[in-house]
Amino acid sequence: MSFVRLGLGAAAVVYATVFALANLEPVSLDLVFAELGPMPMALAVLAAVGVGASVSSLALAWPVMQARVQRRRDLRRIEELERELHGLRTLPLAAGAREASRAAEA
Repeated sequence: MSFVRLGLGAAAVVYATVFALANLEPVSLDLVFAELGPMPMALAVLAAVGVGASVSSLALAWPVMQARVQRRRDLRRIEELERELHGLRTLPLAAGAREASRAAEA
């Protein structure tokens, strides 16, 4: 598995290097709140990808955290129910039930 990760990482580095070398033309970005001077197009694209990844990660963080909290609650409830079940299994039988089982054995 580590060889697969290493291979994918190496391929990503090679791809990013080729992309950066192929897109060295300077571009200016005019955003709503700021104007960014000339910079290589590769830098602008990679920055946009980084901002998009950050925003999507933040958007997904809340549901993931909620699911983890719910999982912990469910695990606690399962443990509680298993303890209750164990307690019920180890309860002594009622006197009438014991006599009936002894009579059936005889």
